[in-house]
Amino acid sequence: MRYIIIILNLFCFIFIAPMAIHAHSNIPYSKLTEQWQQQLDKASGTYGIYLLDINSGKTAGVNELTPFHAASTIKIPINLYLYQQMAAKKLAPSTLLTYKAQHQEGGTGYLQNQPIGSMFTIEELSQASITHSDNVATNILYDYLGRQNVKGYMRQIGGVIVVNNQNITCPRDMAIYMDETRKFTLNHPQLGSILMNHLEHTIFRDRLPAGIPPEITVANKTGDWPPTGTHNDVAYVKHPHNPYILVVLSKSTPSSDEAYQVIKNISRMTYKFQSSIK
Repeated sequence: MRYIIIILNLFCFIFIAPMAIHAHSNIPYSKLTEQWQQQLDKASGTYGIYLLDINSGKTAGVNELTPFHAASTIKIPINLYLYQQMAAKKLAPSTLLTYKAQHQEGGTGYLQNQPIGSMFTIEELSQASITHSDNVATNILYDYLGRQNVKGYMRQIGGVIVVNNQNITCPRDMAIYMDETRKFTLNHPQLGSILMNHLEHTIFRDRLPAGIPPEITVANKTGDWPPTGTHNDVAYVKHPHNPYILVVLSKSTPSSDEAYQVIKNISRMTYKFQSSIK
């Protein structure tokens, strides 16, 4: 009998235990990538997609290392670096910065309507750069932090498509920046909750959030660069059981309307897939 028990215990250790350990990691994401590809085959332009499942750490992607124009999604790592500096007590949220002529830029945001010489706190600029994707606010922060410092930080935390004088990225890197933002909120709850709250209340919700049930909390940052037909979105979806980060970047698309619809469809099928995981 003793030998039978030993053999049974050995069987459980060799066969059953590994099955239990790897049960969640055997998610068939190949089925999801096939669905993504079917959607992309019907679309014009080039898209890159990357998914990070928070619970399992599993990933899936299509063109995940292809370079794309980051557009305003770059505001995620800029603000993450900013908040890391605040957490390290190297700068204060109440510090006043001056709007100079070199910071002028059109496009999204409302600070462009303010007079040159106006002063804003770092906290105000950070919020505007995320919630309204304010380009002037971002330029002021970028100038203050130092572009090379931000790019160095992006490489430090795992970015591989990082060029000092170009605003380019890839889906995988953007997922890393959003995931580091998520981790920052865990390590620095007080500061992190402010940053995450800004991302959860962006005014541009017509892409990834549009494909997710309205009761689900989504932190996201969009980006557009019309000269290259670029329309992007990066989101941390707080799924009640299987939270995830999803990135969709694009280029050479014929219109924003078509790109937004493609991104929304990708989001919808991804949420459905995550909901099917047991």
